[in-house]
Amino acid sequence: GNGGGRGGGALSKADKKLVTEAIRYPEKILGRPSSLLPEYAFSEKNGKGRQRQDRDGEGTPLSRLAVEVRQALDSDPLYGPRSDRERHNVGVEYEVLLEETLRD
Repeated sequence: GNGGGRGGGALSKADKKLVTEAIRYPEKILGRPSSLLPEYAFSEKNGKGRQRQDRDGEGTPLSRLAVEVRQALDSDPLYGPRSDRERHNVGVEYEVLLEETLRD
């Protein structure tokens, strides 16, 4: 992309979309250690040993980055796809309740 992180500039629209997709689906986008840029491959060796939960649904080992993004999303109650869905569902429930109240 156009300044995506290396030069410290603003992210392009395409880069922002890639970041969003990586946060939504870390196992899919960041899952394989081979999906990392070669200059970041060293970080895979800096983690502790692989654990059972560090694998995707097919049993393939996940990259350390994918595991850490997933753990960060799971531990953050205010941000991430799950929180977005929960807020959306609460909003829909409130709309239904408001609609029923206004009908009565």
